[in-house]
Amino acid sequence: MTLIKEFKNLANQITLIRLILIPFLLYFSYTKNLLIFIILYTIAGLSDFFDGIIARKYNLCTNFGAKLDSIADEIISSLTIVFVFLLVPNVVLKYIYYVILAAVLLFVRFLIYLIKFKNKTRLHLISSKFVMFFLYLCIFIVLIFNYEQIIPICIIVCSIALIEEILVLLTRKKIHPNIRSIFIE
Repeated sequence: MTLIKEFKNLANQITLIRLILIPFLLYFSYTKNLLIFIILYTIAGLSDFFDGIIARKYNLCTNFGAKLDSIADEIISSLTIVFVFLLVPNVVLKYIYYVILAAVLLFVRFLIYLIKFKNKTRLHLISSKFVMFFLYLCIFIVLIFNYEQIIPICIIVCSIALIEEILVLLTRKKIHPNIRSIFIE
């Protein structure tokens, strides 16, 4: 399938919205324009929710789409922490140990993908989907209700999902991006 055909795929277009929003999310978090940031972040979250549903419902699933979705999820999930750091003063210092834990797990996962599987296709585990939803929810809780105490909980939940993904990667010789869990193929 050609690249042009891939971008005619509705599910891929929805995923592309998330990638296009990234520089705008960074800009509005940096300038602390909370209302526009929340609107754009909501759009990003909805695009994450609907792209997979549409791809499965209308039989639009492709390897390119899975990789595009993984890239968009990876960037948004990583940048979510950056957004919080930009929008909530001194948050890095308060939760530095949690941040270091998540960073180490992300790095280990990256190394396993790179060394063992020679690629960076991310798995679509149930826990990963839950974490993406939880990340979107956490940023709203932090920004709207000014409840930053949820940040370590959010990072711990992300870390548990990363540990599951690492275990799946270590226990499988081959991986399929749509594996559901370490317990469910």
